[in-house]
Amino acid sequence: MSLVEQLLSSSDRWTALQFAFYNALLFTITGFCLVALYAVYKMMYMFLTPLLWATLIGTILFPFKKRFNATINGWISRVDNDGTPLVVAVLLIPYDAFISATDLFLIYLARREGIMILGAYLILKALNHITFVALLHLIGNLYQNTDRIILFCTKTWVSILMMLYFAAFVGWLYVQDQHSINKKLARLISVPLWFFAIARVSSFFGPFSVIVMTVISAALITISAGILTWGEIRADSEKSDDISLKKDVEEFAEDNKKKTLDQELTGDFYLQAILGLCALQFAVRHDFVPVCLFFLAVFTILRKIGVEIGVQTGLTKNCCAIWKQFRENVKQFLHVTIAGPLRDYFKFIFSSDQVIKNSLRRAVDDFSTILVMLLLIFGSLFITILVAFQVYSEIDHLIRLGADLLAQQPDWMLDYARRYTGNQLEKSDIDNYVEQGYLKGREWLAANVRLFVGTQDPIKGELLEKEVIELMDKLYKMWEDRNKAIVSSSSSATKDWMSYLEVFTSIRTLREEVVELVKANVDTIMSVAQSVWSFTASNISTLGTILFTFLAIVINFGLEVFNFFIEITVFVTALYHLLASSQDIWLLTKWLSDALFHSHGTIRSAHSYIIPAIEKAISDVFVLSAKMSLFYGLYTYFIHSLFDINVVFIPSIKLLAAVFASIPVMTPCAVCIFGFLELYFAEHETAAAIIFALASLAPKIFADTAFYNELRGSHPYVTGLAIIGGMYWLGLQGAIIGPILLCSIVVLLNVYTKFAYA
Repeated sequence: MSLVEQLLSSSDRWTALQFAFYNALLFTITGFCLVALYAVYKMMYMFLTPLLWATLIGTILFPFKKRFNATINGWISRVDNDGTPLVVAVLLIPYDAFISATDLFLIYLARREGIMILGAYLILKALNHITFVALLHLIGNLYQNTDRIILFCTKTWVSILMMLYFAAFVGWLYVQDQHSINKKLARLISVPLWFFAIARVSSFFGPFSVIVMTVISAALITISAGILTWGEIRADSEKSDDISLKKDVEEFAEDNKKKTLDQELTGDFYLQAILGLCALQFAVRHDFVPVCLFFLAVFTILRKIGVEIGVQTGLTKNCCAIWKQFRENVKQFLHVTIAGPLRDYFKFIFSSDQVIKNSLRRAVDDFSTILVMLLLIFGSLFITILVAFQVYSEIDHLIRLGADLLAQQPDWMLDYARRYTGNQLEKSDIDNYVEQGYLKGREWLAANVRLFVGTQDPIKGELLEKEVIELMDKLYKMWEDRNKAIVSSSSSATKDWMSYLEVFTSIRTLREEVVELVKANVDTIMSVAQSVWSFTASNISTLGTILFTFLAIVINFGLEVFNFFIEITVFVTALYHLLASSQDIWLLTKWLSDALFHSHGTIRSAHSYIIPAIEKAISDVFVLSAKMSLFYGLYTYFIHSLFDINVVFIPSIKLLAAVFASIPVMTPCAVCIFGFLELYFAEHETAAAIIFALASLAPKIFADTAFYNELRGSHPYVTGLAIIGGMYWLGLQGAIIGPILLCSIVVLLNVYTKFAYA
């Protein structure tokens, strides 16, 4: 009996043979799949970073693309239902958008929010004209005067005088008839006693005496004026029952009101509020904005009045009648002058709206994708250019601010300068210390040049040292002369940004400066070049090493630039295909949901758990961190603008407040150090600096809690740690991979929670 016949002789052996064959086939296919995956990974490794960036940016842009898609489809459906020709509808898009904006503006103006916005605008306008610092000066003067009054009331002779006044007042009360006494006069006479008593009580609280006196006085005044009432207790049981019932109803309503208020004070509310405050701050600083809004409100009101009295309907009928008459007059002229086939062609174009609309419906995804990508590109370029110019102007302001601080010559700076110069200078002149520092820098440069040449040829080394120092002296003198010629403005915030654009983009100015520099120092440059050449000629191997190193740097730089353009191309194309292929669900989410097993029993399928879990994880990890970054950036900008601090964009936009809100390197409130230093050292406003620091710390009390309440399975701090850990592990692309891994863990936790409760 052969081996095959023995294996097939019984059913058990046949089953075991089949099982072994299937196992071998499974392991073989698994091996091929792993090899194929590794090959795909090696092939796509170069494009892994741009693909990951495209996935991240596409995840953020997909909601905007979906909204644009719905808006365009709604516009096409509305045009189709109204029967408006497509060409006319396209031409009327700006008018319709303007009318919609005016209607929305009128709705907000008539609501409670409109009154609040108007009040906030007036307050900011008053603070802009009076300046916030002047208001703080007024409050400071009131504080000092109140403190003087409290100290005055604590004197011994004042206390004796008030005790005599109190005795006279009590005696006068006892001799008066209680039924015929003038209570208003008695209360008026007792005001000095109340004032003295409050001042004496407040004096026991030391540095908080003014605050205590203000609080007690405000409470007593509000109670005396009837604003705060405690109510009277009546003996009647029925009335007391009514009062208790009324109190229960009021307490229940108050509890509901508090719950509603807590529900309304969400992160979106604070984000909208700070956006509105920044817009109002912009309107306060630019008077053309309220003028345009005034004319817009007048136009909206007149348009509403015209609609109510039928003016718009009459104008529409008149325009239609004029168009009909014009069409009848021109129709005969066109029939004579234009050939029949050409008339039929134009008639077909203007009568084939439905075909064009169907084509537009099919191309809506591509059109909305291109629109979102253009918005991303031009928005990024605009923000980058704006931030670059603002940062340039504010760095210039920081340099001038540092120069002003140096000019003030504080004691700690003078002590450091004396230690640095070895106490060679006795006078407290900071310019002399700067000059001494420059001389020490020259000595350091000369020593390094001699070290570079070596001790084998001391004559050439001494000559090269002398020429390099001479060149540095000429450059330093030219820099000093140029600084004297520059006329600085009073405030860097008022500079024209076009001047900075001309400075950066004017090649002619740069060429003239370079030519002037070469002409003024041509002899020195030639001498330095000859000395360097004589040194390198005797060390040809060193020259070759330097040359090959330079060529390697140039080639590597060229390859990096080439790879950068390839990555940009892959990123743009991948982002386009991801957005264009996503309909109602993000494409990657759809792939994952399609790959899952769908059960058809009574238990809900995994699809119903995975998709909400993925969407919630993306919202928790990315969207909320972006909200907090935007909020802290705008809040920092608003606070710095409110205190008229010139350094605004550096702490608010350029990777400080906004980035610290996402990456927990430090708290976003730490960026207030710029404004605090400017207010305290440059403007000598101690009270304003303290209030500015407190205002910068305020979001930690109310805003962070509101943002954190929106999270259920993650935390922005954990997201920041994931970004930092990913960058530490994988470099720049770790900023993407870290949050993606965090998203995966959050998805698993959410799915497990859903299945556990199911």
